[in-house]
Amino acid sequence: MPTIPREPVVTQRRLVGHRLHLDGAQLHTKYAFPFIDRNWSSPFAMLDLMGAGPRVLRGPIDLAQDGLHAEGGASDLARIESVLLADFEGLVHFDPWRVVRGISGVDPAWIRAVLATNLVHPFVHEGRTYRVEDLVFGAGLRSLTAVRSRDEAFQRREFRKGDLDLLRLRKPR
Repeated sequence: MPTIPREPVVTQRRLVGHRLHLDGAQLHTKYAFPFIDRNWSSPFAMLDLMGAGPRVLRGPIDLAQDGLHAEGGASDLARIESVLLADFEGLVHFDPWRVVRGISGVDPAWIRAVLATNLVHPFVHEGRTYRVEDLVFGAGLRSLTAVRSRDEAFQRREFRKGDLDLLRLRKPR
């Protein structure tokens, strides 16, 4: 893969409407959602592709001025159903637009599992209520570096690894 100048800071809100450059293919994405585990690492990203629905891509994804870049080809994109339902119990993602609710062509059990991982709900930390505003990712979208949030007085706070247990931020069932 050729060296591509990466964007310095990649946030969830910037992962919208990009062309995905793969070996021998270019696909249009509506959204890209890295899924994060309790160690603040991303085992995969879910890409909502134009005309194809959600696909899973494992491995680094870089954001450059001309779009998203990843190694491998279109055949490396797996259906979301390739992820075991139980695996979602240990993951979170941030979909501020709640687009997953409207995705078609996916088994409803997987839709419910993905929806349960969304960090759009308020959470309490040290007696204050916060809402996630954005996520900041490291190189290749392989790790989460910060959770940007605001409290009820609209004061910003950035949480880092060790500040929060991400899995506790999931909406209680």
